[in-house]
Amino acid sequence: MLDLRRTAAPSRAACAAAFAAALIIMYVLLAAPGARAAGELAAFGPVGFDASAGEFAFGGPVAVDPSDGNDIYVADVSDASKTPRVRKLSPTGQALATVAPPNTNAGGGAGYIAGLAVDQTEHRLYVFMVANGPDAANPSQPASMSILVYSTTPQSNALVAPANLPSGVLVDFRTAGGVVDYPTGIAVDPTTHKVGVIGIDDPNAIDPNGVIQYVTDAGALSTPLTGLGTGVDPDGNAVPNPPGMAIGPDGDIYVPEGPDAGDGTAALIYRIPKGGGTPRLIAQDSVDNNPAINPAIQNGNSYGVPIAVSPDGTSVWIPEGVSGSGMVRGFSIANGDQLAAYGGGTAGGSCYLPFRFIHLGIAVGADDQVIVTSPYNNTTPDPTDRTVHVFGSGGSGCPVPQGLFTVDGRGDGSVTVTKGKSIVLDASMSDLRGGAAGEVDWDLDGSGQFATHVTGSGGGAAALTINHTYLNAGATFRIGVKIHIQGSVWTEPVFHTVTVAAPRPIASFTPSSRTPAAGGTVTFDASASIDSAGSDSGGPTHTLKTYHWEFGDGATQDATTPTVTHAFANGGTAAVARTVRLVVTSRDDVASDAFAQTVTVAGTAPANATPNPTPTPAPRTTPIPPSGGGTVPTTPTIPSSGVSGSSVDARGNVALTVSCPAGGARCVGRVVLKVRVTKTVRGRKKATTVTIGTVSFTVEAGKSKAVKLRLTATGRSLLRKQKRLSVSAAITTSANGRSSTRTKTLALKAASKKKK
Repeated sequence: MLDLRRTAAPSRAACAAAFAAALIIMYVLLAAPGARAAGELAAFGPVGFDASAGEFAFGGPVAVDPSDGNDIYVADVSDASKTPRVRKLSPTGQALATVAPPNTNAGGGAGYIAGLAVDQTEHRLYVFMVANGPDAANPSQPASMSILVYSTTPQSNALVAPANLPSGVLVDFRTAGGVVDYPTGIAVDPTTHKVGVIGIDDPNAIDPNGVIQYVTDAGALSTPLTGLGTGVDPDGNAVPNPPGMAIGPDGDIYVPEGPDAGDGTAALIYRIPKGGGTPRLIAQDSVDNNPAINPAIQNGNSYGVPIAVSPDGTSVWIPEGVSGSGMVRGFSIANGDQLAAYGGGTAGGSCYLPFRFIHLGIAVGADDQVIVTSPYNNTTPDPTDRTVHVFGSGGSGCPVPQGLFTVDGRGDGSVTVTKGKSIVLDASMSDLRGGAAGEVDWDLDGSGQFATHVTGSGGGAAALTINHTYLNAGATFRIGVKIHIQGSVWTEPVFHTVTVAAPRPIASFTPSSRTPAAGGTVTFDASASIDSAGSDSGGPTHTLKTYHWEFGDGATQDATTPTVTHAFANGGTAAVARTVRLVVTSRDDVASDAFAQTVTVAGTAPANATPNPTPTPAPRTTPIPPSGGGTVPTTPTIPSSGVSGSSVDARGNVALTVSCPAGGARCVGRVVLKVRVTKTVRGRKKATTVTIGTVSFTVEAGKSKAVKLRLTATGRSLLRKQKRLSVSAAITTSANGRSSTRTKTLALKAASKKKK
């Protein structure tokens, strides 16, 4: 197989627009990693009845023998009376042998060839004969007549019956039973050498079901495989009546989508386990309104939709096209990706497939050579048309249209876009082979439905560029485009993966005071913080999910509203600068960068400060009364009820009571809890003191006040492990310009769990 991840098509390297060429190469390398180059190796067979001149009346059923150098078998007619014939040809069109199968129907009517199949192990060619009227229940409907068998080794330029079956008739359905109405295909199971023919159980039903009749290589009928058009596959896809079939090297059956009231939906390819079972959708030709999937069953004849599987079981092939042109596409059986597309040429040139699907044939030989028979498109064919085409690696390039697009100018396979930001999807660099876009279909939500349709005004060309906005932050979509060329074919869909990222919100706040007094409370307002894409419509919003504050003094606070208050303590006489930081989180869980401002907390002025400095008096052993009288406040006390066995709630909050003696000024200070822990450093134990909580307080003289201190994570962890924790409480108090510190030992006790 030719892999385009390693080989670029030379014609694209010669594109006039360098940017478009770069995008094409990028697509080949990234967007379609399984794609292979298209090329025509040979084309032969002008239209006509003269076999000696290499002419074909039309291109009909075709088969290939991979074990015999990819020799080709083609069915057509030898005269105006439509006498059927089969010819064996070399891959370059050299005539090797021919045969005229018997075609007399039981009722006297002529039969015709509905399909060919080769068993390369048994060296047999099977010819499926069909005629109108052999089924008494439906005398005017096409029905199976017989399966004829020939050796793939000709004698005197003639195909002859094999030595072990000299009659040349594998089975005559008119006498053996097993008649299949509206037969549409034939295939050989290489694992059992049984021959299967496919048709429908009731051609008059609105939704007829498919049926496969197997015949052994000795001519015995096997139990039919029925109900192929019922139910859904494991992925919920409806499985319609299959109008054709192919059998892979493992015996699994491949069928194309059948008629569905002529709705022209995308062609689906199903895989049915050998011997029957639940069908599974394996590939989809996403080109809408594909005439190839509106089979001839709806048009009063029994030519079905051709389908072929490669001998190695890696690819499956179906036709597509519109009036005047045609293509065949191959898909990976493993993952459904398109592997190659052949056709798309113009009349008189290479790769031109005049399209009438009722006679189109497909076969796949060794080395992934694809053989296609293409009938003439009019009653008077163009003499330059060729009936048989051989495609494969090493052939000349077919002018297959190629859709391409960029996302905001980026053509790589995966693109990240910003939530709420309008992006440009641009398919204008698509290679439409000189044609104009009649319709451009976009799959913007990754559903595979291509529900956004863009058409031109008044029959004019459709716009190849659209804008779109994504609002689902964190979501990933596989978006794609396919383009219908006016009067021609659709491009195969191409895709990019788009991931939607939310922008960072922007934090901002305003303090009610930038120079608070010691112990003063400041209100911080963060309502100016903004998420540029946080609203339901993708626009800006000032509604954030969380606000995380750090006040610069060891205290933090998490809030869901933009306004908080905080009291700043300062036990010294000098002013202290505190850096306050805010980080906001958007509703899409994206955090902002930190926004910071400085708050300067004033110190506590001495009670008898004077404009001019005075000598520092000698230390005194007794307190100095304040100038206004009264007594010097002592360090606030903590009542014993708040000291012994202080409980800590489940969130790690410690309830303390601080009192300030009467007869003096108010007490301002803080309580610091510390605990001694032992750590092992380089194999040696070392004791250290760890601060596990701090709280500030302001208490009026003669009053007591309850304060709540939240233990640090280390403190909470120690308490959970030890249940009781003996800690040192350092209480620093400032009053009347003096400060003092005393230490108390507190016994903290973890909150007891409630009994259920």
